[in-house]
Amino acid sequence: MEGLGTLAGGIAHDFNNILGIILGYTTWLEDWKKHPERMPEAIKVIRDAVGRGATLVQQLLTSARQTDARLVPLDLNDLAYELEHMLAATFPKTISFVLRLQPDLPLAKADRSQIHQVLLNLCVNARDAIQYLGTITLETGACGAEELREYFTGVNAENYVYIRVIDTGVGISKQAKSRIFEPFYSTKERGKGTGLGLSVVYGVVKTHQGFIQVDSEPGQGATFTAYLPVVTVGEANGHRRGALGGLQDSPRTIMLVEDEELLRNLGVMMMESDGYRVLSAKDGVEAVEMFETHADEIGLVVCDLGLPRLSGQEVILRMKEIKPDVRAIVASGYLEPKTRTEILRAGVLDTVQKPYDFREMMKKIRSIIGEPQTEEDRQPQLF
Repeated sequence: MEGLGTLAGGIAHDFNNILGIILGYTTWLEDWKKHPERMPEAIKVIRDAVGRGATLVQQLLTSARQTDARLVPLDLNDLAYELEHMLAATFPKTISFVLRLQPDLPLAKADRSQIHQVLLNLCVNARDAIQYLGTITLETGACGAEELREYFTGVNAENYVYIRVIDTGVGISKQAKSRIFEPFYSTKERGKGTGLGLSVVYGVVKTHQGFIQVDSEPGQGATFTAYLPVVTVGEANGHRRGALGGLQDSPRTIMLVEDEELLRNLGVMMMESDGYRVLSAKDGVEAVEMFETHADEIGLVVCDLGLPRLSGQEVILRMKEIKPDVRAIVASGYLEPKTRTEILRAGVLDTVQKPYDFREMMKKIRSIIGEPQTEEDRQPQLF
């Protein structure tokens, strides 16, 4: 109960900050006609705040093992460059970054978004450990299984790559180091953190069949090293063949199934502004009835899983009875790995996490059914 209380307090603190930012800047925007120059900054801050909220939810789900990893070939050097560029612009200027990256690093077998979250958590902890002036170093390298077997059990892959986050902060006491990966454990002040960060790091690395190591002494900084299996040649070739699969002919009409009215209206507006024709439904029964009428016109279904009257999973199954080759993406803010596996086996093309990032959504839609038709394309061709 004490752990749950710590967790609830940390989440309440973080979400109240996020909501306060959004409320403050939307209030600021109410006077936008007098100050149009405020628009870009306010929109960016609101978008960043929403991103922070989505990240917090993702951490909770990952900690509860309610997300699964999509393992693909991943270049840790690219990820380190991306993270350093992002954090150098947001961390205090008194903290400098150093990159020590091994050239021609083998590809890791990993989920990019989850490993990004691991490194982000480690870097945020490193920032908090540096009292004023300091350095965060990102280092990559490779090692063999025999080297790891000296420290870990269950080393099954032949080769591993690693990424280290090294800081010049206050270090970690022996007592804290023994509990550092426990859920809800935190050395920060009450309300300053949920105690989930390093628990998420540990859980993600374990899910990847990898290993995490920490070296630290009080006053000597800290080094966290995440080891991940190297992708095999066969796995890399299989991923490359999948990525090169060409688009198939498909109608350019999208069906959006979403029970939240404001979110549904926003989705329709975004898709139509991109040039697609959109049909929308507010619940599962309406979606199936609409699909029966327009099945031949619909090239892609974007469907929320948590629908009234008929679940999104059942909607997709009924649509497949009507049109076996229906293309569908399902969306959810909470998707258990078992459920995701079941719907992908049922023929769903992909899943997306809510809240929607509509820019990423539109990229995904274009990759599945192609660009929207132009007015010229819609005109009958005369010969």
